[in-house]
Amino acid sequence: MPLVTTKEILQDAYRNNYAIGGFGAHNVELIKAVIAGAEKVGAPIILQTTPSTYLMAIVKAAAANTNVPIALHLDHGENLQQVVECIRNGFTSIMIDASHLQLQENAEIVKQIVEVAHYANIPVEAELGAIGQTMNGDELNEQSYTD
Repeated sequence: MPLVTTKEILQDAYRNNYAIGGFGAHNVELIKAVIAGAEKVGAPIILQTTPSTYLMAIVKAAAANTNVPIALHLDHGENLQQVVECIRNGFTSIMIDASHLQLQENAEIVKQIVEVAHYANIPVEAELGAIGQTMNGDELNEQSYTD
């Protein structure tokens, strides 16, 4: 089955009242294991990864040999150039993370990415603010949370 968009998967899940698993997929073994699990239960999945032509080829090949819907999601994309490259390479879902910028600048970048992704019929997720923890696990104060 060819890769599908997260929009397709999520719309079906919403209509039929079920959850979708999103899994970080950063090596061949993990990709194979997650797909095998999805096949076993007949569930669609979202594979979340960083830009990598190597992983893209693996995911495309694995998706072609399964009957479960698989979306390839760019997790925490960094900029417009990277997003365009990922769309060209076959990613079927995008998450842009410009949360380190001021809200207005973040929104402008998200708007540009949505416009580009729209032409490829690719859904976009955006991170607008902090999630409450730093990368090293330190707690942030309440003022850091998105309001």
